[in-house]
Amino acid sequence: MMYKFNKMGIVCLKQRLYVLIILIFYLFLYSCQKPDNTLERAESHFNKKEYTLAIPFYSKIIKESKLEASVEKAKKRLEESYYRAGLLFYNDKQYENSKEYFSLLILYFPDTLYQIDSEKKLIESSFHIGIKYLNEKNYHKSLSEFQKIKKNYSLSFSNTNKANNYIAENLYNIGLKHLGDKEYYYSIIQLNTLINDYPKSSWAEKAKPYLEESYFMDGKNQFDRNANHNALKIFKEMLVKFPDGKYSSSAKEYISKINANIKTPADKTIKSVTKEKSFEDKGNNPKEPYNNQDLKELFNYLNSEMEKNPEYLNRKIFPIYKNKYVHLVNLDISNHKRIDDSKINPKIKRFIDSFFSDKKSKNKSHNFQYLVYSLSIGNIAIYVNENDFFNLDFRKPLKPIEVRGVIYKISLDKEIQIFIVPDFFKQSTK
Repeated sequence: MMYKFNKMGIVCLKQRLYVLIILIFYLFLYSCQKPDNTLERAESHFNKKEYTLAIPFYSKIIKESKLEASVEKAKKRLEESYYRAGLLFYNDKQYENSKEYFSLLILYFPDTLYQIDSEKKLIESSFHIGIKYLNEKNYHKSLSEFQKIKKNYSLSFSNTNKANNYIAENLYNIGLKHLGDKEYYYSIIQLNTLINDYPKSSWAEKAKPYLEESYFMDGKNQFDRNANHNALKIFKEMLVKFPDGKYSSSAKEYISKINANIKTPADKTIKSVTKEKSFEDKGNNPKEPYNNQDLKELFNYLNSEMEKNPEYLNRKIFPIYKNKYVHLVNLDISNHKRIDDSKINPKIKRFIDSFFSDKKSKNKSHNFQYLVYSLSIGNIAIYVNENDFFNLDFRKPLKPIEVRGVIYKISLDKEIQIFIVPDFFKQSTK
């Protein structure tokens, strides 16, 4: 009986082993056929003209399959799928999508059989997108689209002229919008770009009276804020461009008023330095820097302007004060923080290097590690190098500090803050 039982057990074990081997064999066959199933699914989508659905399957085959024939077929189908998908979107006037698929086709298959037609429809799609933005009065996006067309594609003479005309139209519209928003400085930039870069455009001629108006209003605005030198410069530039323009007589009257205000001969006005300066005219000379009282008045002025129009203040007024010289004494330190020098904005580093080079500073340490804050005369942040910082003994009551340097920037984040890059930084003697 024991022998019989053992024999039956062995037979049963063999049967189970055979079943397991057969199962492993079929699993192996299934794994070998998996790329073919992927290809079948890709082909199914392709034949149904569902090209966007076929693309990921063909891409997977190219990446994963070890069968050369499958890979070669997938490559040809993928190339055609990009083209067919772009074509379907193009015919359906979905130009953003058609642009995407034609771009991918040219990127992945630079020698594609569909190159000529793809490039043509890619350019046409881009034109349609730019025109769409233009019709929606989204002039900045439209301008960007047409500038990309000129930069990225080889255009025919006809398409180049078309792109230039649309760029000119957008510059015109952007300039007029800035003028309507009383952002005269930006209006001048846009309209000058239009007239200088696209002088033969019909939009250039239309822009000229608005450019003159922008100059005049910007000059008047500067005059009303007692920025006499800035106003004079703007009016003179306007008269050079529009000597017999609509606003020329009024501009000359303002120039006479400015000359009377600053009490200097007209031909030497811009170069002359007087004691009665506006905020914009102060701080340009290291021998006549902003002092404590100047900065107090500047903070008061900026705060009053911020209540009127924070956006205009941030864009237009703040940049005026960059690079102004300061010499401040008796500043109490309110707080400080360490900054990672490696993460300092590269623009700050370039500015610092330029400052020390141009001003022939004796300060050789440009490695600023700390920001020291003072609220003595306003929210001032001073970049301080490590040696100077550790000369301050925080274990004792700190003496007021003295700093000589230039304004790096003025920021508006809930409140106004002035950043200073120092030429020297030390304990105040007072």
